[in-house]
Amino acid sequence: MNSFAGKEEVLVDMLVRTYEQIVLIEVESGMGQWICGKNQTDISDYAQWCADNTAKDYFGDDLNIFLQKIQLDAVCEALKYEDDYILEYSKKEDGIVCRKRMKMFLCRKDTVLCICVDDVTHEVIEKRRERELVASSLDLAHRSNAVKEQFLYNMKQEMREPLQGVKGMLEEALSSEGDARTAYIEKAEKCVEQYIEQVEQLFVMSDIEKGELYVRDEVVMADRLLEQLQVLLAERASAKNIILKMNNKNPKMNTFYLDRIHITRMLWNLMSVMIKGSCEGSALDMELGFDVDEENELFDLTISVKGDGEVDLTDESPIGAGMDLVYRMVDCFSGVIRVSGENENRVAVDIRIPVQPVDKKDQSEAGIIAHLVDHIKERDFSKYRALVVDDNEINRDITVALLRKFGLQVETAESGQEAIDMLLASPGRYYQIMFMNPVLPGKTGFETTMEIREMKRRDINDITVVALTSNGLRDERIRSLEHGMDYHIVLPLDEVELKEILIRELQDLSPRDEHEVFGFRVLK
Repeated sequence: MNSFAGKEEVLVDMLVRTYEQIVLIEVESGMGQWICGKNQTDISDYAQWCADNTAKDYFGDDLNIFLQKIQLDAVCEALKYEDDYILEYSKKEDGIVCRKRMKMFLCRKDTVLCICVDDVTHEVIEKRRERELVASSLDLAHRSNAVKEQFLYNMKQEMREPLQGVKGMLEEALSSEGDARTAYIEKAEKCVEQYIEQVEQLFVMSDIEKGELYVRDEVVMADRLLEQLQVLLAERASAKNIILKMNNKNPKMNTFYLDRIHITRMLWNLMSVMIKGSCEGSALDMELGFDVDEENELFDLTISVKGDGEVDLTDESPIGAGMDLVYRMVDCFSGVIRVSGENENRVAVDIRIPVQPVDKKDQSEAGIIAHLVDHIKERDFSKYRALVVDDNEINRDITVALLRKFGLQVETAESGQEAIDMLLASPGRYYQIMFMNPVLPGKTGFETTMEIREMKRRDINDITVVALTSNGLRDERIRSLEHGMDYHIVLPLDEVELKEILIRELQDLSPRDEHEVFGFRVLK
C-alpha cells in the first residue's frame, strides 16, 4: 500500500507509540501493513491475516463469530454509523490469558482501515475488582440494612412494652391508695427506666452509623464494673431464675483506660441478650481478664461469657439481631468478637479489646474517688450551692431534685442572662458549681459560659460549669470544652457520673482552705 506522508505519518507514529499493534489496510484491495513496535510486516490478504493471527492462541468458544465481526466488509458496514468500532477478545500469551481491545476506524477519506490493538488485561482486572467490591459492598449494605430493620423492629416491640406498662401502672396507681399506690408508681418508674435505656440504644446505634460515637479514655475499675453489671442485671436474671457469676480473673490488674459508660452499656446489652435467650434456671458466667505483652507494651482486655442452654445469636434470630449493637461497639473499641458453641447446650462469647493500663497516680485517684462515691451519703454538701440554668422545666426540676438529694443548696435560672444577673448580684463565693443547658434561648449556654470566664470576679470566672444536654456527639462535647465548660453530661442524668463530679469538685474543701481557692478549685 502507499506509504503515509506528512500529517498522516505523524498520526501513524503517534498510534505506534500509544498502542501495542497497528494494522493499516486498504479497503479496496485488502492489503496493508502490520506494525508491532519497530517491526513491520506486509499483509497481502487481510482475511487470511485475521484467520492466521487472531485465531492463533484465541481463548474462547466464539472464534467463528469473532472472525465474522472483524471481516473487512462487516467492519466497514459498522463504521457507516459510528466513528469507531471496538471489540474485545481474550488470547493466551505464554500460557497466560490476556485481554485485548481492538479499536477500528477509517482514515485517508475512508480508503484505509486503521486497527489499533492494545492489552487491557490490567484495566479489565481492575474493573472486575471494582465490580466485585461494589457487589460486596451492596451485599454488605443489604445485610446491614436487614439487621438494622430487624433491630428496629425488635426495638419497636420492646419499647411498646414499657410504655404500655407505664400507662397501666399509673392507671392502677390513680385508683389505689397507700402502699399499693407506691408499689404501682415504683413499677411505673422501672418501666420508664427500661424505656429510656431502649431510647439510649437507638441513639448509640445512630451515632455509630454516622461515625459520630464519642469514645473517651477514662479510668475504669474492673471489679466495680462487674458489681454495677450485677446490680443492673439482677432483676432480669431473677425473673428467669438464672444464676449470674461474674469474676475478675486478674484482681491485681484492676484498672484500665476505656469509656466507662459505653463499655458498661455494651456488656449490659450482651448479658441482656444472653439472659433473654437462655433457658429458665440456667447459668451465665462472665469473666474479665487481661492479656499482657509487656515486651511490646500491648494490653488487651479479655471478656468471656458462657451460658447454658441453646442461645441463638445468629443475625436471623430476634435475639441475634440485638447483638448488632454489641458487634458495632466492639468495633468502635477496635476490638474483636467471636461467638461459638462449645457443645450443643453451651454458647460462648469471647471479646478482646486493646486498652492502656492506668498509671499509679490515676489509679490512686480513681480508688479514692470510688471510695468517696460509695460513701457519698457520709459527705456534707450542705455548705455548697449549685445554680441550675435550664429553660426546660422538667429537666430543671429533675436536676434540682437529684442535687438536693445529695444535700446541696440549689437555685435556678431559666435563661443565660438571668444566670449572669444572679451571679453578679451574689456575694463572694456564693455559688460553687453550675449546671447549664448549652442550647438556651436568647443567650445560649455556650455564650453564657464564655461571658462568665471573662468576668473580673475570680470567684465567678473560675466556677465549675457542667453542660447538661441530650446531645452526646463528639463535636458537641468538644464544643462544650472550647466554650469553657468543665464537664459534659448527656441526659438523662447518670447518677454515678454526677457523684464523681461532685466528689472531684467539692470533696476536699473546707472553710479553712477557702483563702487558697477561688470558685472552690485550686488555682495552679
